[in-house]
Amino acid sequence: MPDNITNSQINQGTISNDGTSRREALKPESHFFLQIGNEDIPGYAQLPNETFGVKSQTLFQTTAVVNFTGSKDVYAICKGQVFIQPNASDSDKVNLILRPFNQPIKGIATKYFVYRGLNKSDFFDLNSGKIAGSHSTGTAFCQYIWKEFNAFYGEEDTEPETEFMANFIGYPLDDAQLSTDLIDEYFFKISKFNEDEVIEENLENPNFEFPMVTKGMQLGTASGSVGLDIVLSDGDYFIEGDPNPFQLDLAFARANISTLDASTGSDYEKKLVREACARFIDPAAFYGMHGNGFGKLFYNDPALLLETPTQISKIIEPFLTSNFTYLYIQSNRQRSYNFYGNYTHPDEGNNNNLKIGQAPTNLSEIIFGQSSWPLLTIDNATDIFLQLITDNHNDAALYAFTGFITSANEESFVRGTNLLQAPPQDENSIVDTHYTQTIHFT
Repeated sequence: MPDNITNSQINQGTISNDGTSRREALKPESHFFLQIGNEDIPGYAQLPNETFGVKSQTLFQTTAVVNFTGSKDVYAICKGQVFIQPNASDSDKVNLILRPFNQPIKGIATKYFVYRGLNKSDFFDLNSGKIAGSHSTGTAFCQYIWKEFNAFYGEEDTEPETEFMANFIGYPLDDAQLSTDLIDEYFFKISKFNEDEVIEENLENPNFEFPMVTKGMQLGTASGSVGLDIVLSDGDYFIEGDPNPFQLDLAFARANISTLDASTGSDYEKKLVREACARFIDPAAFYGMHGNGFGKLFYNDPALLLETPTQISKIIEPFLTSNFTYLYIQSNRQRSYNFYGNYTHPDEGNNNNLKIGQAPTNLSEIIFGQSSWPLLTIDNATDIFLQLITDNHNDAALYAFTGFITSANEESFVRGTNLLQAPPQDENSIVDTHYTQTIHFT
């Protein structure tokens, strides 16, 4: 039987006897998105309707909202490019999209961080549309982009004659941007500058450049509450005629709170919308990953550093989901477990397809998914035991993308006798071989 791999081996990135590399532990490094009071009293809170996750059989909230008293600074989680959009619910607010240049968790790629509900006056004059502040006043973000603008348009020791307008950094001052435009279309658009163009033409249809900000830079402020979506990356590509009703478009970018709505459309379209929940991660889980003993979490300005699991646990404790473990199982064609209905128990009347529990002798037989969404939420779990439906094919295998398997495995792969149950030799024993061996995660 293959060797069981211990947590210490995985954490240290050791090498096996046959020369095969072990998977190293994640080593996250990022900045907390919101100003906090201190490590022991973060100074923000969350209500049940503000949490990430399943709200009903047809509604999934991708935005985690936190509330607080007064105004707080909002920071760049990592180095990346910034794209600012209107907030659809409040003309005095904006949403900000941060596209990572450096991944904060190498091994779990993030496509976008979407901040929802920042104060617009920190970025733009509400009447003229001119960039707020100057090279020496305003938020750190505005001071930075003013310095860049002055260096590009001005002469030495003089102010540029061109007005620095919001649309120079991509914010719409007219109806040229459509809500159906994909966010990717703007991040991957090539910007051009023609010095022969007259200023009037530039202002009517300006070329834009998304600013690059550093990790921990003050982006702006939020008053009373702020939302955050963390969108996982599934690659930079376009599917022509994509049938999924949910798209990462400007309508999504502008929403005050983003939800996946599976109440309309065909049954297949509803399933596709539900699949989209796996493209997001709860900010509490994102920051919780920093608490594995190898992470670094910075906060406030000047930046302070948290490294121990206890410190990081305290800073995310106000999230009502801070003790949740999320379980997503992917199977055929990168769809969720049983998307195609091919993992079913052969016993008539048994619609269950998963056994799960927090002790190997106390597994519950359930249908995978929570209220029809392909994601399981487990509260206060230190150990998870599960068994999956199998056809007992010799080449069947399971791989753990995140989390540690402590039952028998080969570098996070479970296959062969580690996965499939053998029929009982004792005819009095009852073994349901339609399920795999019990797999233990910790």
